[in-house]
Amino acid sequence: FKNGDLLLWDNKGKESEYTFPQSHLKQFKRYIRESVVRVGVFVVIVPEIGDGCKTQAAKLKYESTTDTDVALISATDLKYVAENWRKFSSKGEFDIEVFNITGILDRQLLDERMKIILR
Repeated sequence: FKNGDLLLWDNKGKESEYTFPQSHLKQFKRYIRESVVRVGVFVVIVPEIGDGCKTQAAKLKYESTTDTDVALISATDLKYVAENWRKFSSKGEFDIEVFNITGILDRQLLDERMKIILR
């Protein structure tokens, strides 16, 4: 990020929807806390986002003790961003602030954030 914070991510491949188990919460918390540079947002990329993930993301944000945002995004929606961000950008640049939010980055939210941040 422009302020020096990092974006970290983890890809979780599963054949079914991702449920954000407690073991992953502990794993991600360790990544965030062990980072030498503050993590601004931790992005979890999954095939499909299951119920309860938004709550786990909020829990991880709180338990990180660094106020790190935690975003979940489906691989399909990440591909959408990669293919379409230029339509929203007035400067021809992508800003990773698009991902800097706690919650689920679905298509509607991504469109809203790209309209605001990339204008």
